Amino acid sequence: QLGRGHGAITASAGTGKTHTLLQLVLREARLGTKLDRILAVTFTRKGTLELRERIRDGLAAATRVAETEAEVKRLREALGPAGSMVETVRGTGYRFTAQPSR
Repeated sequence: QLGRGHGAITASAGTGKTHTLLQLVLREARLGTKLDRILAVTFTRKGTLELRERIRDGLAAATRVAETEAEVKRLREALGPAGSMVETVRGTGYRFTAQPSR
């Protein structure tokens, strides 16, 4: 069980990491957290693409069964940046090192 804030999910293949991360993202979206405040890092491009797709699908499904208009609104708002939060380790490193210093 991960609380709110920083966390890491590490485990072997087939143990449910993607499912767990999806549930955490859905929880945060329902609470109104902007998804651009979340960073999910994977090791492969294939993993990144799969996770992005599952998050988008999960948000769309959650929107269809949302119980209140406020929840529908928060989930729809989250659908926009849903893919931008998932990167590979290499992409994350490049993004941080390529930004000009301030």
